[in-house]
Amino acid sequence: MRAFFNVCRHRGTRICALDKGHFTGRIQCPYHGWTYGLDGRLMGAPHAHEGFRHEDYPLNPVHVDVWDGHIFINLSADPAPLAGQLEDLPRKFRHWQMAELRTFRSVKYEVKANWKLIVTNYNECLHCPILHPALSAISDYLRARTTRRIAGTSAAPWNFRAAPRP
Repeated sequence: MRAFFNVCRHRGTRICALDKGHFTGRIQCPYHGWTYGLDGRLMGAPHAHEGFRHEDYPLNPVHVDVWDGHIFINLSADPAPLAGQLEDLPRKFRHWQMAELRTFRSVKYEVKANWKLIVTNYNECLHCPILHPALSAISDYLRARTTRRIAGTSAAPWNFRAAPRP
């Protein structure tokens, strides 16, 4: 598995403007047409000068790792290995078999709000007794605990996205 910065080496144009992209055989910059292989090597550079070396301009790679069906990306120059950051998460999540999970349904919401407001609202439940009384009846929002903070969780430099499934 490979990952690259979403930036053409020619003029810094964003290569894929969508949230996700699928490239068949090659990746082409929509601005000047520089073309890259799926391995990141520069295959074509229209109007390149004589002596231009294609091998000097591959897409810039990004560190990528996979754990239990999730793809983790790290933009650091020299990140610590993901496995060492997961600590005891593999043991805790083993019975979930996350790599075998499939998307049942996806719902997309358009919300006219700052994203930080949405994330804060999700991460704290001070509103739960009033807006979610059924949930509050079975779960004490002030005493909820999941696990201690682990280096490989959202506060660490590794971010994850579920791996695509055929």
